[in-house]
Amino acid sequence: MTILVTGNTALANKIIELTPHSRIGDINDVQDSDQIVIITQGKSRGGARRIIEMCFTDVVTQIESIDRKNIRFIVIGSMASEYSSWPGIGKERMLYANAKKALSNYVSDFNQMNMDMTSKSVGDHRIQICEPSGFKTAMSNYSGMDVHLVVESVKYLIAHPEVVRLQLRQ
Repeated sequence: MTILVTGNTALANKIIELTPHSRIGDINDVQDSDQIVIITQGKSRGGARRIIEMCFTDVVTQIESIDRKNIRFIVIGSMASEYSSWPGIGKERMLYANAKKALSNYVSDFNQMNMDMTSKSVGDHRIQICEPSGFKTAMSNYSGMDVHLVVESVKYLIAHPEVVRLQLRQ
């Protein structure tokens, strides 16, 4: 099994380091032998357009650009999708959380759309989502859980294609 990891992120680099048969690239680097594409990008600063593009639009565009039915996607969402607003939240943080909520909803709807009604199965063409709480990278000012826990969760999804959503809280 070969795995393409997209996104210029600390998480992508750590996944490559700790996951056999994986390589870094962008969606245009997908090869016939690739069975999984892991999309790691996200952004919590930079204004509304940039946050929504990075956390939702660009991820969906990457997924939609692949026509193969024998490929599985793993995307990195956020626990913020469950708690997208509260009193005193900053505007960019709220935008980030809502973009991740939209991504979470897209994953659910995509899998439902591709369900085979005879077998009640999604098959190989599915999206899995890992929704961690904050983890130690530059984006979170190096606060939160150790990035290794997120990588282990992604590896769990790789090994368990039947799991669609994995939420990781600290």
